[in-house]
Amino acid sequence: MSVQVSYKKQFVIFLLLTILLFSVVEGIARIIETSDLPCGFIDSPVFSDMDYSTKRSICLDATNIIYDETDVRKISPNQHFSTININSHGFRGVENTVEKSDDTYRIILLGGSTAFGIGSSSDDTTISGYLQKKLTSNNLHNIEILNAGVGGTISFEEKYFAENYLMEFQPDLFIVYDGGNDVRYRITEPETRINEKNNYSFKFGDYPFYRTPFVIDKIVTKFSNANDPIKNILISEDVKNKIVDTYIENWQNFCNSNEIDTVVFLQPMVGTGFKQLTESELEFMMHDDVSMELAMLEDISKNFDKLKNSCTDAKDIRDVFDHIESTIYYDQIHVSDEGNKIIAEKIYEEIYPIIKKNN
Repeated sequence: MSVQVSYKKQFVIFLLLTILLFSVVEGIARIIETSDLPCGFIDSPVFSDMDYSTKRSICLDATNIIYDETDVRKISPNQHFSTININSHGFRGVENTVEKSDDTYRIILLGGSTAFGIGSSSDDTTISGYLQKKLTSNNLHNIEILNAGVGGTISFEEKYFAENYLMEFQPDLFIVYDGGNDVRYRITEPETRINEKNNYSFKFGDYPFYRTPFVIDKIVTKFSNANDPIKNILISEDVKNKIVDTYIENWQNFCNSNEIDTVVFLQPMVGTGFKQLTESELEFMMHDDVSMELAMLEDISKNFDKLKNSCTDAKDIRDVFDHIESTIYYDQIHVSDEGNKIIAEKIYEEIYPIIKKNN
């Protein structure tokens, strides 16, 4: 009997120590998560007027988004944070129905994290948010914008997403805002992006009260990406040409395969156009050496006439910040709320005649 009691005591002690250990580790993880924000923008002049709590929310909300990696990268539906809301269809912003009313003109925004609005202080300060506000202020109340931007995607994935998932939403106009990821990721066989990620989807975000796995994953990711070799790889002219040609062909094929109005916008990044870069923006340009990316964006622009023949229109807006003297970029390619507003106004100028013609 005494031996049995001893075993029971040992088990209870072991259980209590295990719980204590997990609690201590969880406490350390929460301290790390609070004090060491995994976002590069925290010290950027772009966010200098924001208090720490707001910056922390913007950062953690963005890093806590859960993605659905089946066949093509999408955002898992029904996620709600302080600064980001993902509706039941995986779009950023307010809820919408699949079917639209007869008098609704529906626009779908395609692109990567810049279209989605990573770093934006709210859903309303994304490109789509500002564009919706601009349209409404001009008495275009029956126009609906769905933000289908997904961080980390390239044109092939965006095209696949549109063709296989978004057509059921009955879009009247596709706005494509991209180019940056294609030249930064340098994927020469984009078809592999459809299948290579479909067996893994990080789900620790489903457990907001247990942060240790999430923090461990972020630490591992941070160190594994610290010396990302892709930024330093010199690629041949043939590879550069293939990346450029693939981008053009993706949107050519998309536009030729349907009758939906599509306008492709080639996005700006630090170093494009003639913007007088601020000190922090110059650091991004010099530290990361974006010369190769800038050269490929230039080559894409030279081929935009091909897109104009297939799509409703194609616009190079890399110079959209030429008149801005303040800091717009908080890294190579992501911009401030003010930057999103300027981009939205430029997009509005280009799509307004199309909307008026068809609405």
